[in-house]
Formats: sequence, C-alpha cells, structure tokens
Amino acid sequence: MFTACKTSIMTNRVITSQIVTGYQECQRKAFLLLFGNDQGTRHQYVSIIERQRILNRDRQTDTIIKQGRTVKAYDDSSLGEKNAVFVDARIRVDDCEAYCDIVESPSLSCSEYRPIIVTGTYKVSEEQKLELLFAGHVLGKALNSNIQNGSIIDQGGRSHKLKLSNSQKILNPILNSLSQWMVAPPTEPPSAVLHKACPYCQFSVSCREVAEKNDDLSLLDRLTPKLIKRYHGKGIFTLKQLSFLFKPRRSRKRKSKLHEIYKPELQALAIRTSKIYLLGTPELTRHPTELFVDIEGIPDQGFHYLIGLLICSAQGNSYSSFWANTQQDEEQNFRQFLATIEKYSDAPIYHYGSYEPKAFRKLATRYKSDIDSVRKRFINLNSLIFGKIYFPVRSNRLKEIGKFIGASCVSDTIK
Repeated sequence: MFTACKTSIMTNRVITSQIVTGYQECQRKAFLLLFGNDQGTRHQYVSIIERQRILNRDRQTDTIIKQGRTVKAYDDSSLGEKNAVFVDARIRVDDCEAYCDIVESPSLSCSEYRPIIVTGTYKVSEEQKLELLFAGHVLGKALNSNIQNGSIIDQGGRSHKLKLSNSQKILNPILNSLSQWMVAPPTEPPSAVLHKACPYCQFSVSCREVAEKNDDLSLLDRLTPKLIKRYHGKGIFTLKQLSFLFKPRRSRKRKSKLHEIYKPELQALAIRTSKIYLLGTPELTRHPTELFVDIEGIPDQGFHYLIGLLICSAQGNSYSSFWANTQQDEEQNFRQFLATIEKYSDAPIYHYGSYEPKAFRKLATRYKSDIDSVRKRFINLNSLIFGKIYFPVRSNRLKEIGKFIGASCVSDTIK
C-alpha cells in the first residue's frame, strides 16, 4: 500500500508544516501524511480550532489594513517586495513547503522579513512553536538569508515573539529523517504506538485497530514510551506476554505502609483473565451525607464553565449543576457552589482524579476565597483504586471502569 517508486515520491511529495509538526508528535503520523493515500478523518475539536484560527487571521488582517499598511495575497513573486504584508502564504523551496498566516516584509517598523503564525487557541503549544521555526527556515531558504525573529498571535490577540536563530538544532534531526524517507521510502509505516495525543489525531481509529491487532503494550494507558522501550529490551512486545511477568510476593507479617506502586504486569493479567485483582484493601468510611463533585472546563482558556454536585443522604439523592455561560459568570457560579456545600459542612466531598482540586485552587486564588476547610474534605476516589484494585480495563478512567461495572451516564444521571 505504501510502496512507491522513488521518482514519483521525489516529484509528487513535499515536506509540509503539518508533516514536520506531526513527526515530532508521532513518526507514524508523519509517515501517513507523507505517503498514505487516506488522510484520515479530522477530529471535531481540531476542526473547531482551525475555524477559530481562520477567524483570528482575518481579524489580524483587518487590524493591519486599518493601520494603513498594504496587504496582499502571497505568491512566488512576493519575496523581495518591501513595505507590504502578505497573508495566507505557502512558501515552497525544493522539497519543503511551509505555511505562514502572515509574512511581514521589511519596512520602517520592521527591518527584516518576519513570519507570523496565527492560532485558534489561547495558549501557545510546542507544536505551534515548531511550525513557526519551520516557516522561518523555509522563508530563510527562499530569501537566502537567516530569519532571526517570528511571532505567534494567539486567539486573545496577544503576540508572542520567538527567536528563530537556533532553529536548526531543533529542525535538523526532523528534516534529515524526513529527507531520508523521501529518498528511500520505507515499505511499511512506523509501529502504531498510542499516546496522549492520539484522540485528536485523524489517524486515531486506524492506529488503534493496528495496536489492537498487535496487542501492543501502548494500549495500557500508564505505560510510558520509556517503559515500553525497557520491556522491548526484555523481549516483551504484547500485553499477553506482559501478563506472564507478574509474580505475587509473599505477604509479610508486619506490613509497612508503603507508597502504592502501579504494576502494569498485573493490569495485563487482569485483562487476560477478565478478573479483578486486589493488592490492598481500600479503606473508606461512609457518612450519612456524602457529596460528589465534578468540574468541566476549557483548559486552553482556564475557564471552568460547569460544576456538577450530587448530594446523597438518607432522604434521597439530589443533583445540582452550576453553569457559567460566560467567563464573567464564573465567579458567581463558584460562590453559589461554595454556599451550597457549606450547608453540609460535615459531609466528605468525593472527586475522581486530580483535576477538581487543581481547579478549586485556581478559582479560589482568582476570586480570593478561603477554601482550606473545603479542601480538607476532598477525597480522591482514584487514590483508593490506584495500585490497589486492578480492573480488566486498559486505564483507570472513570468512564472505562464505569462501563466495565455496568454504569452509564444518561441525561446527567448515573444508572
């Protein structure tokens, strides 16, 4: 499927900004972008960010026009022209093609060409920085000069300047590998190794199918690339092989309270045998009234738009949702929630994972609230599972464990 003659590869393939950033994230992704016929299905979130980027680029272009500067569409003859701003630029030199939202040519306010990347996010990622480095590299080759500086304009309109003078140290390893692929294309793509960026990748479905077929170690959520490499060095490549490594230790008469250690071998054994294994007895004291909290937010904006609260007592269960439709509503939303839980000052507050405590700390700092008494009531249910209970699932995500035990979320009600 991926085999192609060298001549057609050299004439038809080009190393783009997307391929360069994809290579840093996942070599398989870069390979599929460069040689694959099927370019996958773009994730809905990625499509939303792309639409926001285009709108942001249009806003920045309008601002430049209002400043009285000349704005032109970029073409191959644009380079060399001064006192102009070029938009939607695709700059190609040899087998490299970089995309740049805006290119500023030398003027009174700028003594050199400057590439500008516009984003649809409020925070600048390492991927966006690499995209700008590559744009500066290709623009420099086109001008036969070194581009010293570039900028990234985020969704909030803030400009982040970036020095590009040392870009070769970062780019050369990536471009050298991609150039070797161009000269001698591998007959097969790199292995499908799942990682945290996979859910948003256009190839996530096909890669997961390959990983499933191979029973790959990366299917386990907590296995890092470093740990996978260590297992590969021992000749362990599949979850089934990993499951046979677990050897229970003899129980000691005097048990010391040690920090819980996650055992991937036992997780693999649980999956292979479809059984639940216990390495400790979770201790949980029940109370007449118990609170369960969940927070939803947009990390890119630092905005927490929903706090869900489930109150369980002898009188029954009740659910409340605190919505913030805008960032201006966030403070009132937070204070209403605090007022509600203060009515149950003796009740523990259960949450799952570390997101909720971090979110509350940020909100308390942002709105100058003292929540020390509230934080002392937090109980992380995940801490009762981690290293103690091994369900036959590939991660300790609440939805995955819930699905295994038969729980489902329907209309904000757990059944």
